[in-house]
Formats: sequence, structure tokens, C-alpha cells
Amino acid sequence: MADGFSDANGAATKFRTGLYTFVGILFSITLLWAFFQARGGRKSWQDILEECLYIVGAGASIALVAWLFATGGKMSF
Repeated sequence: MADGFSDANGAATKFRTGLYTFVGILFSITLLWAFFQARGGRKSWQDILEECLYIVGAGASIALVAWLFATGGKMSF
């Protein structure tokens, strides 16, 4: 019965890896498009910096949630 948890953990890890890949590709395309717009004069470099901060915040939020979940799993009452 304990082996079922191993299967669930493996599925969760695969899902997380897929999510990281999807979000990474999406943000890479978004940032590349912003660079093209800045080169064409439609965006300023300050807008590019702002988008970079949004991307860092999104990545940090995923890491923070994973850390909080792991820390909460170690608690005992």
C-alpha cells in the first residue's frame, strides 16, 4: 500500500517538471516579444525590466509554494 504513495509522488514530480517547462517556454516567448517591441520603439527598457521582475516573481512564487508545502508536511501536532 505504501508503494501507491511512490506512484503519486512520481506523477506529481512529472507534473511539476512539465509545468516548469511550459511556463519557462511561455515566459521566454513573452520576453523575446518584449525585446522585439523595445527594438521597434513600442516599449521602453523600463517596460522590459518590469516584465523581467514579473517573471522572477512568478518563478519565486512556485518555489515558495513548494517550500511551504514541504515544510508543512514536516509538522507534527
